[in-house]
Amino acid sequence: MVRPELKQLQNFHVKNGLLTGSLRQPVATVIVYLERGRYRNFPDEYSVRLDGVVTVTRFTRILLWEYAERIRNGELKELAPLLVLFSEQPSTEIIIEEMKLINEVKEVRERSDLLALAAMVAFRKFRRNLVEKLFYKEHEMLKESNFIQEWIKEGREEGWREGRITTILTLLEQVLGRVSSELEQKIRRLSDREIKKLTKDLLDMKNVGDLEEWLEIQNKNNQKN
Repeated sequence: MVRPELKQLQNFHVKNGLLTGSLRQPVATVIVYLERGRYRNFPDEYSVRLDGVVTVTRFTRILLWEYAERIRNGELKELAPLLVLFSEQPSTEIIIEEMKLINEVKEVRERSDLLALAAMVAFRKFRRNLVEKLFYKEHEMLKESNFIQEWIKEGREEGWREGRITTILTLLEQVLGRVSSELEQKIRRLSDREIKKLTKDLLDMKNVGDLEEWLEIQNKNNQKN
């Protein structure tokens, strides 16, 4: 998971039960959090409380950034493409460090796939031209990966969305104060067109009520269409 979402834990709880029943054998679910970001709590259980009766499903939780040192010393170099996710202020030096670790991998196909993953993740944090410049020398190696073109395309699109949403949330916090998780989820569900519009319109908002009204208008417009 890239960010904590309690609803996802409910989904994991359901899927675990369905898989256990259909496969007729024990199924264990592990939640891997990929980046810390601005979050501080990373839930590892789904619980239901009803009239004093409690049902709890607890998952094994892995906070991947806690393994950064083991990645950097080469013990887990297959996770090197994710190092850039662990920094609150990612830099090109981290990408260079990732590539150095990846180039120590002897098997060609594995090395090319790790470079492809590193490029995809980098698109989440940096502009396209910078990523292409960083990976320019690795171009031939990247072509060995069967999925690099698809990943790069997805990385650009997701990186654009996440970058815009992060900017919007930061500006909203500065102008209106921190928005509720409910409003944040509504913002994350906006279309690309609506995200562009909100980026422009939020500067005219004076309070959270203006944001709620803006979101409601978008919702009504979508229903009409």
